[in-house]
Order: sequence, then structure tokens, then C-alpha cells
Amino acid sequence: MNIPVTNGKLQNPEDDHLGSNIPSSSRHLPVEPFEVSEFVERLTWRTNNECSNSKKLAADTIITAEIKDFNPTALHETFIQTIQDLKKLQEKQQAKCERLEESLKQEQEAHTKNIVKLKDRHQQASDVFWQLDEKINSVAGKIIHLGEQLENVNTPRSRTVEAQKLLNYMSEFLISGPIVNDIFVDPLRLYEAADVIQKLYAIAQDLPVEKFAESKRKIERKYDEVERD
Repeated sequence: MNIPVTNGKLQNPEDDHLGSNIPSSSRHLPVEPFEVSEFVERLTWRTNNECSNSKKLAADTIITAEIKDFNPTALHETFIQTIQDLKKLQEKQQAKCERLEESLKQEQEAHTKNIVKLKDRHQQASDVFWQLDEKINSVAGKIIHLGEQLENVNTPRSRTVEAQKLLNYMSEFLISGPIVNDIFVDPLRLYEAADVIQKLYAIAQDLPVEKFAESKRKIERKYDEVERD
């Protein structure tokens, strides 16, 4: 049997796994796990145009088939061309792998640079945070100190104001006549009056009887009156 071959290439591929030129051979090589014996058998049958629908035939089957038109030259040329196709495919895949490796290397370098930049920015942010924290603590310490100073100033002032109010209330009991201050006559201010009269009562205990007898009696009467209410 004569096999149509042009420059060592098959013109009419009957197999889906191997074409008649380099691109076709490269595209249609098996994607399954590569079996050498199966590939050689298929290529042999294809070259001699005796391929059936079987996927795999043993060597003794070729002999028992008594193929009379076996063309060793065509088979040899096909094998040579196939080997060349496989070599070119290998070179092509190798070049593709190298491109992918180079692309991966570039991406790794880019990611590494980004990570370094992010680390630097994180470190800068951390430094700024700690500086801000120190400033906040410093300001907080100054505010606490200022608050203590204001408290030291306001405490005596508050006591002075409180003492002045008590003296004004005390004057109501030192003069003759009825008590007319609103705090002692307004029933809605009973709790406030109770606080004031209790303080006045404690002060009156230390007053000499001979000079403040009448004032002490007025304070005691108002104390009893507020206590009853």
C-alpha cells in the first residue's frame, strides 16, 4: 500500500491524536497519560492505512493480519517526522514553561516590593501612633495637674462661699423678730432648710449662752420645727 507522504509528513490524518504537520501534531497529542507502546501501534496502523476503530492492538495481531502492502519507507519517514514534531513540541512547551517561570518571577518580585512598601508604611503608622500616644499621655498628665490646681483653688473658695451663706442665715437668728428668709418659710425647700438648720444648730452649740441665749433658742425651735415637718 502507498501512503501519501509529502516531505516526510502525512497529508491525511485519520487519528484525532496526531496530525499531518507540526501545529496539528502538537495540538492533537494525547492528553491522557502517555503510553509509548500504544502510541507506536496507533502510528503504525495509521501509516499503513489499516487502522480500525480499536484503540490498541498487540504486535502479534499485526503479524497475524498478514499485511502484504506494508511500506517500511513510509513508516520510517512517518516516525522521523513524528520525532521531529515531538521535539518541536517539547521546545515549544519548554519555551512556554520558561515564559511562565519568568512571569512568575516578575510577579514574585512585584509582590515582594509591595510587601516591603506595606511593611514600611505599617512601621511609619506604628511610629506615628506611638508618638501620638505619648503626646496624649503628656497632655492628659498636664490636664490632671491643672485640674488638681483648680481644685485646690476652688475648694477654699467653695468653703468661703458656704461659710458666707451660713453667716447670712445666722444673721436671721441673731436679730430680733421672726425668721423671714425664704428657705425657712417655703415648704418646697424643706430639705435645703433642714441642711442649713442642722449646720446652724451645730454652730450654736459652741456659742456662749450669756450672749446668744435668744439666738440659740430660736435656732433650737426652728430645728425642732423642721425636724417635725
